[in-house]
Amino acid sequence: MFTTSGLRRGVRLASAFLIVCSPFVGSFLGLLATRMSLGRPVLTMRSRCDHCDSVLSIADLVPIVSWVGLRGKCRLCGGSIDPALPIIEVAALVVVLWSALVVPPALLWPSALLGWLLLALSMVDIKAFRLPDTLTCTLFATGLTLTWFAYPEQLPSHLMGAVLGFSALYAIGRLFRAVRGYDGLGLGDAKLLGASAAWISWEGLPSVLLVGATSALFWILLTRLAGRRWDRHRPIPFGPFLCLGIWLVWLYGPLTWGV
Repeated sequence: MFTTSGLRRGVRLASAFLIVCSPFVGSFLGLLATRMSLGRPVLTMRSRCDHCDSVLSIADLVPIVSWVGLRGKCRLCGGSIDPALPIIEVAALVVVLWSALVVPPALLWPSALLGWLLLALSMVDIKAFRLPDTLTCTLFATGLTLTWFAYPEQLPSHLMGAVLGFSALYAIGRLFRAVRGYDGLGLGDAKLLGASAAWISWEGLPSVLLVGATSALFWILLTRLAGRRWDRHRPIPFGPFLCLGIWLVWLYGPLTWGV
């Protein structure tokens, strides 16, 4: 027979397990993003050094700890380990801790899954300027599954949001190309916004776009202040900024205008 105290203890154990596992998930996400950006198989290759191509041992692959112990260098050849790898391991842990502070216990695991998918999408876009359909379809499918089981009455608005989100960015991208003569938004960005509606419904889409556009402009401003020049034809990965908007809207809801 289940008791309230037993249920709370089970929730605490599940949360602790999630926290312990999150850096290992982050390590996998780093591997996933790197191999997807290079077009390599994800599951059928052993982890190797990017410089000497040596197979890495388990001791080289302990999340965060190995990078700190090796001082960011390959144990075999001394080549630098991609600093993005420990960053995404820490970020995967932050996703869980952040979620635990904001969402109810029942939504902790779905929130962690969403955050991890957004991390992977962001990293691939930064590395390769693309958002893989495999990840965006997974984002869409998991969001719809959660809605189906937890909030079945909201399923139509989430599906409508997926259509609206994709159509809006697709139309903006086509209009930009017609006016300027080159692409300003990729098709992957439209797919990402559409997939996000499976999680946040159509009501959250304007807030995602506002956060995404504002944060992207802020990033460009910071880099220009740091002395970096931007060419108008130089691509900027918009996916990470959209992912930031999706994450914030999921946790805190759409932006509201107070009187």
